[in-house]
Amino acid sequence: SSAYILLGTMFVFFNALKSKHEPSRHDLTMTFTTFVTFDLFNALSCRHNHKPVYELSWKSNATFLVAIGLSIIGQLLVVYSAPFQEIFRTAPLKLSEFIFIVLLTSSLLLIDTIRKKYMSSTFTEIPQSSMNLFPNVNKKADDEVFRIDAEFNEGVYSV
Repeated sequence: SSAYILLGTMFVFFNALKSKHEPSRHDLTMTFTTFVTFDLFNALSCRHNHKPVYELSWKSNATFLVAIGLSIIGQLLVVYSAPFQEIFRTAPLKLSEFIFIVLLTSSLLLIDTIRKKYMSSTFTEIPQSSMNLFPNVNKKADDEVFRIDAEFNEGVYSV
């Protein structure tokens, strides 16, 4: 996913730059927002080693969702709030530019879903040798952690 993030971010940068010699605040804002948005979608896709995002419960990790929400608010402040624009040297983006960025960066979820569904043994952080020896151990452990987390969020366990 890192290569895809790099290529997508560079695509936006060079597309915004076009034939200019120096990038403008707007060009840099497009690039920065693309990188941050890619990172947010990457975080969503990394919630589980084997399951795509659509197979996970949104209630399974409330803290994660709060962090994503605060990141989105922070990005909007950096792009649209005058004091933050001055600090970060950003410029406001049009709604159509934001939509373009979200459509481009959300494609990372599609790529990750294809990887998890059709190439899970090729691209994984679990060594292939351990998957052959214990094919279901890691998957069962991940599923158990998510089950306990979901039960905790539903109030089955008390602290």
